[in-house]
Amino acid sequence: MIKLRDILTEAKLSRDEIQSIVDRVYPEITSHYGPGPRGIPEVTIHSNIYARESGIEGMEGEANPHGQYDWDLNKIYLYIRRLTTEEQVIRTLIHEHTHSLQDSKKREEYRKLGYAKDPYEIEAIKAEEDWKKFI
Repeated sequence: MIKLRDILTEAKLSRDEIQSIVDRVYPEITSHYGPGPRGIPEVTIHSNIYARESGIEGMEGEANPHGQYDWDLNKIYLYIRRLTTEEQVIRTLIHEHTHSLQDSKKREEYRKLGYAKDPYEIEAIKAEEDWKKFI
């Protein structure tokens, strides 16, 4: 069970620290895995998904992912609120970059299976295990 005090005391990485990690490891990740059919996604950093989607900085909500891949725009969004370690940043970059390599036409079909059974999510989660290659 996660307690509020545990969340409040987690060390958070700053936007600059996350950007530094991205600048250092993302070129290696894209070199290792290659570009997807739409090229190499741009990576942008936001406080959280609610602030990005609403355009209102400071907007909050209950669920907040580490990152997100935008299939339509070929962009990776990283969310500061959830990224507290270098490992999380690297894992998230790998996970979301893996989605950029996948066939967007199958995405909707696989989503119907649910997150835990979605072959694309399973593949992206497995790819995260490579994170130590990029330290």
